[in-house]
Amino acid sequence: MHRLTVFAIGALLFLSGCASFAQTPVESPDPNAFASLDAERASRLLYQILVGEIAGQRGEFDVSVEHYLQAARDSHDPRVAERAARIALHAGNRAAALAAAERWSVLQPNDNDVRQLLGVLYVQLDRLDEGVEQFVQVVQAARDTESEGFMIVASLLSRERKAEPALTVMRRVIERFPDDVRGQVALARLAVQLGEPAAGVQAAERALTLDPELADARMIYAQALSRLGEPERAIAALSDALEARPDDRDLRLARARLYVQMSRYDEARTDFERLVAARPDDRDLLYTLALLNLEAAHYPEAAEYLQRLLKTDWRRDETLYYLGRVAEAMAQSDEAIEWYGQVGAGDFWLDAQFHIADLMNRAGDVDAARQHLADVRAEVEDDNGLLRLYVAEAHLLRGSGRYQEGVELMNEALRFYPEAEELLYARALLAERMDDLAQAEADLRAILSRDPDNTTALNALGYTLTDRTDRHEEAYELVRRALDQRPDDAAILDSMGWVLYHLGRHDEAETHLRRAAELSDDTEVAGNLASLLWAMGRHDEARAILDGALAREPDNRRLLQVREHFQP
Repeated sequence: MHRLTVFAIGALLFLSGCASFAQTPVESPDPNAFASLDAERASRLLYQILVGEIAGQRGEFDVSVEHYLQAARDSHDPRVAERAARIALHAGNRAAALAAAERWSVLQPNDNDVRQLLGVLYVQLDRLDEGVEQFVQVVQAARDTESEGFMIVASLLSRERKAEPALTVMRRVIERFPDDVRGQVALARLAVQLGEPAAGVQAAERALTLDPELADARMIYAQALSRLGEPERAIAALSDALEARPDDRDLRLARARLYVQMSRYDEARTDFERLVAARPDDRDLLYTLALLNLEAAHYPEAAEYLQRLLKTDWRRDETLYYLGRVAEAMAQSDEAIEWYGQVGAGDFWLDAQFHIADLMNRAGDVDAARQHLADVRAEVEDDNGLLRLYVAEAHLLRGSGRYQEGVELMNEALRFYPEAEELLYARALLAERMDDLAQAEADLRAILSRDPDNTTALNALGYTLTDRTDRHEEAYELVRRALDQRPDDAAILDSMGWVLYHLGRHDEAETHLRRAAELSDDTEVAGNLASLLWAMGRHDEARAILDGALAREPDNRRLLQVREHFQP
């Protein structure tokens, strides 16, 4: 075969390989690499490459690696060795990848890509000394070009599964450059990424010793402190830095986000307002500030920022949805419905329709709310959305005392979705209100037959049995199972307190009911606590708790029943 023909076919193979199974783009081989070979060696090399490519495309990776590795040994073209290394990596054969990468390094010793690959492979194969040497060369090459070599190494090591060897290698690399603060910052960042925040704090502190004014070090120091569970120290570190550099956007943004994580929304809002003042058209900042104001119940301010955001036409449906939320919070029902009605198809559309129906219902027009949900149901195709719509309508009917209609609706829905737990649960609640305890229990037990640890069904059945029957020991076991799974759930704590009340274990009942009241301002929790205290002879305290609950919900059926019981 003529040498030129050999080269042409080889180049064609490499070019096709760029888009082949391993997705490893490699340039076509150097013509001189083939031209320097005699016909027999060139043919043998071409054969190895051809078999390697075809085997890889067929998914026979072991065969592909074997032939490409032999091609790498026979060729003087570093591109062949690089291709072999990347195919071996794709196949998960680290030993072969290392052999190919070492050949690549011999052929192209100053290539930083092969140094990076060798460094990673040496670390993965627990040859840390050799990994360190490769990464030191990566950093040195980057220093010569004023690029960020430490961060390159840290990024490579951050992908390792084991934190200890990765951090060991990084520490030994930066020891070679003791006066370069960037090494300590990179180590701190790597430690945080690998879930070792204490090591991150130490490295960041060393970086700040070298350069107390370095903003990057201050930010990673704060991040490490936050991950370590010391957010106050993190805030203090960022605040100290901001005193010296009050206009540093990154520092202020880092502190603002940390305030949000700590639920210190007023302070977060102050920082975000300053950021928006400096960059009034920054859509991310406007969006965040709008939601912070909504969370803090500063509705006019939230509306202002949302209106500004709406003019940018960015995240339009989200913006319209939150404008509806703001109007709803301000008791502007008509405006809220108008905003919700403009939300287009997407993630926020269905929730917007639920809000419209709820607003109609609260205005006293249950039929209009039902019709709206029915109209929406006709437009929805996915099962999850349809189930949510059925349950929402059942909730409306239950809230308005139209229990039979709710049961009929759930019966209809269950014909389409006979095993849907949310439909069975909704029907159980409706049946309980109709005093059809047999149906309520049957539906809840149907859920538990398929999902024995369903905490919602366990809790509901336990509460129903103790509240509406004398099967208190059975109720106790059901609620106990639910509480074991979710010990800080206010609803389950309330149920346990109510079961213990009926079992006559009043001191234990009070402990659970008070804990539930701490976690939730639900008026029915307050009603149960008041009933318990009345039974314990603490009438004044019981009346005070009940009066407070009735002030919040004067028409609550359960609370009114408790008050009747309190009458002398």
